[in-house]
Amino acid sequence: MARLLRQGRLGTTAVSAFEVWRGCATETQRDQTRRVLRGLRVYPFNEPAARRAGDLARELDAKGEGIGERDTMIAAICLAVRLPLLTANTKESAQPARAVAHGRSTMTT
Repeated sequence: MARLLRQGRLGTTAVSAFEVWRGCATETQRDQTRRVLRGLRVYPFNEPAARRAGDLARELDAKGEGIGERDTMIAAICLAVRLPLLTANTKESAQPARAVAHGRSTMTT
């Protein structure tokens, strides 16, 4: 990951950034978050991503495999911009992996 970061090829989603900011209780944590996010491209949850999220949520929910709104939004952003999704989320990693693979992207946990 360090190599991808140095090459400017590592990014995050606005939803993931929100999750990190939400957990920043101290000024030190906020400073660290600012430094990390400054080095990343933050992909927005825009209309194309919203459309993909709606389709993805409907598809997964119909199979009883819903992953929650925020994780669906994160996966949809990656699908919309055609970039792979990397996650350490082992709780729900199988469902997003199928969802992202369906969109011809990949996911690594």
